[in-house]
Amino acid sequence: VCSSDLQDFELDEALSGTLIKHAVQAGQLGLARQLFGRAKNPDAQNYMSLMRACGQEGNPSQALDMLWDLRARGQADAATYNSALDVCVSCGDMQSASTVFQHMKESGHVDVVSYNILLKQYIGEPGSAAQVDALFQEMRSLGLQPNIATYNSLLGGYLSSEDYRQAWRTVDIMEREGPGIDAYTISILFKGYKGKRHVMDAVSFDRALALIQKYTVKVDEVLVNVALEACMSLRDPGRLTNALNVFRRSGWTMPKQCAMHTYATLIKAYGQSRQLGMARRLWNDITCKKGLVPSEQLYGQMIDVLVTNDCLDNALELFAEMKQRHQDHLTSQGFADRKRHV
Repeated sequence: VCSSDLQDFELDEALSGTLIKHAVQAGQLGLARQLFGRAKNPDAQNYMSLMRACGQEGNPSQALDMLWDLRARGQADAATYNSALDVCVSCGDMQSASTVFQHMKESGHVDVVSYNILLKQYIGEPGSAAQVDALFQEMRSLGLQPNIATYNSLLGGYLSSEDYRQAWRTVDIMEREGPGIDAYTISILFKGYKGKRHVMDAVSFDRALALIQKYTVKVDEVLVNVALEACMSLRDPGRLTNALNVFRRSGWTMPKQCAMHTYATLIKAYGQSRQLGMARRLWNDITCKKGLVPSEQLYGQMIDVLVTNDCLDNALELFAEMKQRHQDHLTSQGFADRKRHV
């Protein structure tokens, strides 16, 4: 959609707002501004969409202009203030963020979300723990309690900056003083080590896994994937078997619309833990029960499992089947190496 396509249409307020929002989400910021300019009476949602566009462009000053315009019209509420505050913090304009936050406190528009946004600026900074503690004290003095989103945001920030000591300190606080632990918390812990210089150590893995049972966490597909990926990096079949058992005891079952990536992760996990029967059962579920054509990645994973478990003839048969089904795409060196290994 481009602006010329909309010139002949009369847009009502609801449709205009929807188009502005989706234009920003699609990165069509020029179109979003043209739609905003055509709106006869833009509301707060329209302004917030444009503020997000300013954030994408790294232009906090323009977001503030829009906030002050709304404020002059008497339409600024906590959500619009938070949108502007988020733009300032995300763009690293801490002076403007401080100005906005001061106006929020004076006008009584501060909420927990406001403090969650402010926390972002302290992560990874020297002395951040003391600043975070001071911010928590200020929240409580206003009668606001940090929620689980507050702690999860803080936890993710510390892990992103590879401050593992502060990350686990945050978990300690969540258990001792906070709202407890949820599936998102534990997923953040497992993902926080992924792709970093540090592989998640066994002690940290066991502690994170234990939180699932301690807080009766409802295990989902995302949590299973990130936990197994972290565990497989330890190359400990016993620990991997225990993790799979924890998921089962927590009531997790394969979803009907399970992603191929999840199948691949589980097949690899069962292969590493020497549970070939379970890996074969999953393969049968994909190919026979659901009638799906496995991806090259999934074929490769199952072949690796068969080789690892000394089923070389089966591995060769499966490789031949994969060549037939994906012959136009088998160009990667990885499959050639696997064939030589088999």
